Amino acid sequence: MTFDPSQPTDDTKIRDLSTVITPNWEAIQGADASFKPIGINFNNRNPLPSNDDPTAIANAYILYCKEDPGAIPELFGIDAASNVLQFTGGPSTLNNNGHTFLIGALLFQWFHATVNNNTVVQFPKEFGAVPYVVIGAESTNNITDFDFVKAPVAEYKTDEFLVFLVRADGNQQANAKLLTFMAIGPAYS
Repeated sequence: MTFDPSQPTDDTKIRDLSTVITPNWEAIQGADASFKPIGINFNNRNPLPSNDDPTAIANAYILYCKEDPGAIPELFGIDAASNVLQFTGGPSTLNNNGHTFLIGALLFQWFHATVNNNTVVQFPKEFGAVPYVVIGAESTNNITDFDFVKAPVAEYKTDEFLVFLVRADGNQQANAKLLTFMAIGPAYS
């Protein structure tokens, strides 16, 4: 069926239609080339079991809901090349210490911690795998000989990381400091 943008007319109530909308619905549902965007999938509206993605449709992008690894229903999409993208990942915590899910199954978190040199710091929310990057900066507003926060990549774990506090002269900072950290990594393993 071919999509007919003139149907139904602006003053036609859908309840008064007989078959006028049927060709348009079939064109949309069947991804007929006359409908732009080329396709929207309304075919499979049953819940998908965990780890089960729908079959890709040529020239179409399918949005669907399925359970994430934590058994929480989330929004996903699959393109014509079968690339799956996760759009949601549970509620965000938007506080001084918080986290949010980013499209593509990334977890971004920020938090404060008072640490000494060579201290192991716990992430507020565990990553699904080792995070990609951890960045720290001093939060206190004072002039000290403290200059750098180093979180060596080799020391990253899913739930913690090691911090070194270094002065500009290369020596270790002896005093504890309040730091703000940001980290990004995989939300799921």
